[in-house]
Amino acid sequence: MKKQLLPHFIGLFLILLFAACKTTDQKFISEGIIEYDAALVDQDNPMATWAPSKMTIKFKD
Repeated sequence: MKKQLLPHFIGLFLILLFAACKTTDQKFISEGIIEYDAALVDQDNPMATWAPSKMTIKFKD
């Protein structure tokens, strides 16, 4: 019974290995910067002057 399952496990392992090792799509963005404009909800709040006007997120794969 064990000898019959071994080739199946090896085959499944090889299929999963080769399926995971594929090249990435050239349209995929691997790094960059995203900038958001921040708008205040309550302009009358005393802390409104401390609030940022924009937020920047940098990402890299």
